[in-house]
Amino acid sequence: MKNESFNAIAKKLNVSPSMISRVLRHCGGVDSKMRERLLKELNGSPVSVPDSCRVYAVFPDCPAYFWHPIRRAFSEAMDSYKIPFKSNVCTKVSDEETILNYLDEADEAGVSAVVLAVSVTEKIRERISDIRQNRLILFLSGYSDIANTFYCGSNVFLDGYEMGQYYRDHYPDRQLVLISLPDDVNTSARLDGFMKALHDEPQGLSHEPETLNVPRKMLSNFKLLPSKLAPLLKKAAGEADRIAVYVPAGLHNMPLAVQKAGLQDRTVLLIHDPNPEQVCPFEMASMRQDLSLQGKTAAELTAAFLQTGFFPDDKHTFIPSTADHIPGPNSSLELL
Repeated sequence: MKNESFNAIAKKLNVSPSMISRVLRHCGGVDSKMRERLLKELNGSPVSVPDSCRVYAVFPDCPAYFWHPIRRAFSEAMDSYKIPFKSNVCTKVSDEETILNYLDEADEAGVSAVVLAVSVTEKIRERISDIRQNRLILFLSGYSDIANTFYCGSNVFLDGYEMGQYYRDHYPDRQLVLISLPDDVNTSARLDGFMKALHDEPQGLSHEPETLNVPRKMLSNFKLLPSKLAPLLKKAAGEADRIAVYVPAGLHNMPLAVQKAGLQDRTVLLIHDPNPEQVCPFEMASMRQDLSLQGKTAAELTAAFLQTGFFPDDKHTFIPSTADHIPGPNSSLELL
């Protein structure tokens, strides 16, 4: 940290002392750009990692409904093993500069294992490749082929494939609208699985799907997302009497986006990991990851490595997802 008092830095940056404190302690509730700005001003992360710390973990702060249960389950399991660890928060999985800062801190601390629920960009990939090879690097958000890196989470391709089967078996006569998120490995894999299921059907598709590419900048404000997405959805749906919208990620409040587009009476929503607190007043089928089991299993893999010195037997530890179906007013379909 620069040779300035805590309050002086806060005053100079026109932020509250509590904001500085949250950034210093790697806590949640901080905007991505603000966290990045303050970390730069503070010359990187000023928090020292205790010598007893053996595990360094990084979890996103949002969407909270998805990441907080994973973080909580991981922390509770690590506490039960009595393994000293440091839990850190970035705002989103894609906050590259903050994540690079945390990786520097983890490397300098000499921890034995690093658990990362982050997107693997090229810079992050290069940084991880430089980390000492006898450390365990465990990803919770995406696969990686870097040496000594492992993955614990859902089988995203299989989840997409099962959703594709569900569409093929129950809604083959509906116009299909595909939501695509650029540069997102998980959503791309789910889309690949979904389309593989459709092409495995001998009869093929009755309609050519419409693909709606959602720009990354549109995802920067979750509150505004439904309003911004609605006109794009309406355009993609066209004049089709009935449509099926496939969303390979838990985009914020998709039911509201469909309603704002005026499509609720002719839409079935096929979505992965929606917010459980959001109500869908029309027909929806969802595939949800077991978040608590993912966090607990990640802790088990980490503890086993620390206790034995051996890496996990499998490169990928897959956590089964569960499916459910919310019927619409005129639906008689059963659960997936």
